Amino acid sequence: MSPLLTLIFSILAAVMLFLHGLAAFSEEMARLGGKQLRDALRRLTRTDWRGALVGAGVTAVVQSSSAVTSMAVGLSHNRTLTERGAFAVMIGANVGTTLTAWLVALNVTGLGRSSSPWAASGHSSDHVPGAPTARQRFISGSSSWPWT
Repeated sequence: MSPLLTLIFSILAAVMLFLHGLAAFSEEMARLGGKQLRDALRRLTRTDWRGALVGAGVTAVVQSSSAVTSMAVGLSHNRTLTERGAFAVMIGANVGTTLTAWLVALNVTGLGRSSSPWAASGHSSDHVPGAPTARQRFISGSSSWPWT
């Protein structure tokens, strides 16, 4: 078998295994949680804003909006989560991912401990000393780097 064909079959097998795992997990969650899980999820996603906050919070913990979205779809398919609640959770998951990207882009530091050698000198681990941070460039409106 050619290497390209092997790669294609490997990718398809991985995607199918992932989808099967998500379907099996959501079915087991619905079966094990039963009415209590259904009631708790409906309470948490009673309004669109609460559902979006749940989605953003779970995405912040899991660090994967794709996983949160897939689980919301699976739980909605099993009628454990309402369709409107699943939609709100998905919107919140994507907004949570976007906010995380903005925190990184604006170089927000101090949210955790770093083992970087730059951390001891007061610099963030991804910042070159002497170069403007993304936040400084954003605030000043500058789109150029000093060395370009």
